Amino acid sequence: MVVDSLAGGGTQRQMRFLCRGLVERGHQIKICALNRDDDPEVISYLNSVAEVEVIGKLLLICMLGPFGLVRRLAKWKPDIILTLLPYADILGRMAGRIYGKSVIVTAIQARNIDKPIWLRLLDKLTMNWADRVIFNSASVVPFSRRNEGVKSRQVQVIANGVELDQEVEGPDIRAQLDLANNVRLILCVGRLRPQKRLDLAIEAFSLLGVGSPPTHLVIAGCGPLESVLKTMVTKKGLNGRVHFLGHRHDVPSLLRQSDCFLLSSDWEGQPNVVLEAMAAECPVVSTRVDGVEDLIVNEAMGWLADKGSTQSIVSALTSRLSNDEDALSRARCAKQWVSQQYSCQKLVDRYENLFHELLASRSTP
Repeated sequence: MVVDSLAGGGTQRQMRFLCRGLVERGHQIKICALNRDDDPEVISYLNSVAEVEVIGKLLLICMLGPFGLVRRLAKWKPDIILTLLPYADILGRMAGRIYGKSVIVTAIQARNIDKPIWLRLLDKLTMNWADRVIFNSASVVPFSRRNEGVKSRQVQVIANGVELDQEVEGPDIRAQLDLANNVRLILCVGRLRPQKRLDLAIEAFSLLGVGSPPTHLVIAGCGPLESVLKTMVTKKGLNGRVHFLGHRHDVPSLLRQSDCFLLSSDWEGQPNVVLEAMAAECPVVSTRVDGVEDLIVNEAMGWLADKGSTQSIVSALTSRLSNDEDALSRARCAKQWVSQQYSCQKLVDRYENLFHELLASRSTP
């Protein structure tokens, strides 16, 4: 597996599920990360199931990174090269092409609207070297075919997986924030980047009013827009009702303690955190983006709002907060759906079957 970094993102979370499942079935895995932007929990876990090496930014800047990866491929002699995230996709395909003895698979995790033009050009130049391109949602495929050079013969859709009924540990978030037990919590999770439109989440929250019992907005994540969003909260007089938690390792616990999970993104792939919220029986309000509509397939599982529309988000949140019995019913239905369709077992099954298929086709005269 070749990946940009071992930071604590959704792609790395899916890597953990896939590595664990494949190793349990007797496969050997090597991981090459391009740079050292890593999360201690992620790298500790992956080190326990795979051999992990990091190239480092210095070698990449000196243009020696591709040679370092080719050298590792020659040492490891992999049957399959799986590339994950934009820079690793390009470098992994290039190195795999030079090495020439492995099946090359690229996994595209989202509609990469903000990808620079020069990266898209490199995608188009190298994409044909991939034997297969995996998408976690079919809704992302048309964009990638238009902008990243993916051919119809390469497309394979494999949905993300989620851990079911996992043991959840974490502090009491209400006690941690010095809030009363009856305070309602709306939770947002994700990088504080333009894609996530947390400005819309804050704007919608400001229009809900205090309510009885009072409602608070909790944002877990960090990123370049943190100061901008905090300034927005202050200007709207929401200090004390909007809480920034920074990066958290206890998201499943936060979901179990929250009254609602809110995703306000403009685009996604198939967001892991929505799967996690559904698995945790946390009622979900989300904008209608890409893979979300694969997950919340009808109104019995959650609430969908129009992307970019503050009023639509307000309406969905109001509907959720006004009827706890309905919310519980939808949350239970959502958990049943993801349990049937999106288990980690199914994720590993689908990847393993694809790998066997590709290897068999390569060995056939």
